[in-house]
Amino acid sequence: MSKKKQQKQKEEEEEKKKKQDRLNGHRAHRTPTLPLQAWAHREGKIDMRPLEEADFGPEALAARARIADAFYRFGIAHDEARIDVVVSCFTEDTVFEVAQGRAEPFTRFRGRAELFDRLTRIVAEQGDQRRHVISNVLVDELDLAAGTASALAFSAVTVAADGLSLGASVIYTARLRRERDGCWRFSYFFIGMDSYAGTRPAAGEK
Repeated sequence: MSKKKQQKQKEEEEEKKKKQDRLNGHRAHRTPTLPLQAWAHREGKIDMRPLEEADFGPEALAARARIADAFYRFGIAHDEARIDVVVSCFTEDTVFEVAQGRAEPFTRFRGRAELFDRLTRIVAEQGDQRRHVISNVLVDELDLAAGTASALAFSAVTVAADGLSLGASVIYTARLRRERDGCWRFSYFFIGMDSYAGTRPAAGEK
């Protein structure tokens, strides 16, 4: 084979490889960003189930609505500094974790009493008007017989303080239990911030 044909074949192979890289979503020629793309999945914090047949009967639909209600009530109550309402969305033995761009949390609260105390101090320290825009609530597992569930959600948090800015983008992953009053409450709640604008509240650190 002539050198010219060899060069052409090499170029074609390189172009084919580049196209395959693009199709596969490879980022070999780009500088990795922080946080890493899909960090929550890569670090094992979430493991979504494939779309499959699920229970959407009347009782299951009611449970899914109550679970979404817990997410929304948490967000609005937080923004209105109603920490009493926030903790009503959690079980007495809840575990509440917060992380930034990685699965390992930088802080952890245990139980309603500690959650109430720490969130009260965090909200007072922030002293601005936040709005949690919670969406994409996905009930990934639902066991009506056991009264347990796992769920995911997204949030964009705006901050109004002499202007308007984006404070954080967040993924939540949670486990919930159905309690005696029929309410589904968070027994485990993980706040995974992709990034946080400004200085994190000292009251929220370990």
